[in-house]
Amino acid sequence: MRQHITVNQLNELSEKGKYKLNLFTKGKYKEYDKWISIPYNSSDKVNFIGLPVLSIGQLIEFLDKHLSRRIVIEEIPDNWVFDLIGIPPQKFVEPELCDALWKAVKEVLEI
Repeated sequence: MRQHITVNQLNELSEKGKYKLNLFTKGKYKEYDKWISIPYNSSDKVNFIGLPVLSIGQLIEFLDKHLSRRIVIEEIPDNWVFDLIGIPPQKFVEPELCDALWKAVKEVLEI
């Protein structure tokens, strides 16, 4: 089981998503053990911001802080299911738990 998201997954974020993740982690979470610098376009120039390569636990922590809905994580044959209970219900199904959680985090960041 993979324990962290990938650099490619971080690069899937829009500029707004990168900015929001940077705000969430900036100065608060020294325990993030893997950080990378990725391009961030602001105004007319490209800057680099540090973003954490989040672990499964950190993804769950992020969702817990940003959602007021109950979550359910279950393993089914060959896949992990991450359910957000509420209205509307949402379900993320992926072979890797990390990927299912990342999809949910990405949705929160892109709102």
